[in-house]
Amino acid sequence: MRLGISIKRYREKNNLTLRAFASRVGCSYEYIRQIEDTEFTPTNINKLIPILKELNIPLEQFLSEQERNK
Repeated sequence: MRLGISIKRYREKNNLTLRAFASRVGCSYEYIRQIEDTEFTPTNINKLIPILKELNIPLEQFLSEQERNK
């Protein structure tokens, strides 16, 4: 599953705006919007880890899924 889809589902389930989610994970609104709207996946581990933590997705699981989808 794409990270952007996971973020959007999480946000909607928790009634969060893009800005609220971005604030929670320490990223800009534009950065989170870019992830949601495109196939973009963060390559900067310092930005990726807080997003995955908020979504409750273990890093190892995420990386494994990304590898399978190549």
